[in-house]
Amino acid sequence: MSLPSVRPPGTLRIVSWNIHGAIGRRRRPNPERTIAEIERMAPDILILQEVDGRTMFGRAAGAFEYVTGALWERLPRETEERASHIVEARTADWPSDDIGNLLWSRFPVSSSRIIDLPGPDIENRKVIEAIVELGGRRLRVLGTHLALLPTTRLKQARTIVDHLTGIDHLPTVLGGDLNEWFPNGWVHSTLSCRLPKVHAPRTWPERVPIAPLDRFYASQDVEIVARGTDARAGVASDHRAISIDVRV
Repeated sequence: MSLPSVRPPGTLRIVSWNIHGAIGRRRRPNPERTIAEIERMAPDILILQEVDGRTMFGRAAGAFEYVTGALWERLPRETEERASHIVEARTADWPSDDIGNLLWSRFPVSSSRIIDLPGPDIENRKVIEAIVELGGRRLRVLGTHLALLPTTRLKQARTIVDHLTGIDHLPTVLGGDLNEWFPNGWVHSTLSCRLPKVHAPRTWPERVPIAPLDRFYASQDVEIVARGTDARAGVASDHRAISIDVRV
C-alpha cells in the first residue's frame, strides 16, 4: 500500500530503497529514472542502498557523485551546507569499486558516523548513523544493508543493538535492506527487542514480491502514523521502496 499523498500534520516521511545500481526493468542503468522516482516520493529523510558505480558490473560510473548532485539540486532542504544533508558510506576496498549506502536529510544532520559491521561476507557492510535536527527535537537515523549470509546478518544485527545499548537514548529509526527473508527471522528477533515498531512488507522481487528484505525498525517513542510500499519505484530497481510517516 502506498502512503497517502497528503501527509498527516506534524509528520516526517522516511523512505528506504535499494536502488540496485539504478538498473530496473530494462536491465540498463538509468540514474535519471531513479532520481525521478525519489523526487516523486518526496522524502524528508532518504536511505539508499546499492548506490553502485561499478562499471565492470554494467553500472554507470560516478554513482555517488551523480546521486548526491541530483538530490542536492532537486529535493528541498533547510540549509545550503551540503555536508549537513548528505552522508555517504562507501563499502568497497578499492576506489574503483564504487558502491555503498547513502543518507539524505531535508533537515540538518548535526553529527554522523559510519559503523563497520562484522563479516564474513562477499563485501563490506556498514551502518550510517545520523542525528537529524528537527527544530528542537532530534532523531537518530540508521541506514544499512546487511549481509547475504544468515549467520553474518545475525552478528551484524547484534552489533547494531550493542551500539544502541552503549550510547545515549534518542528516538531512533533504522531502515535498509536487511536481507531477512522471513518475517520473524533472526535479524527481526534481535532488532525488535531494542526497536519494537516494525514495517516489514514484501519488497523483492519488485514485480511479484515474496520476501520482506527491506524494513524499518523504530524505538517505542517514535510514532509511526502511516506505512507504505511504493510499487511504482520498482520500475527503476529490483526492489520496491518502503516508507513511513512518523512523529517524534
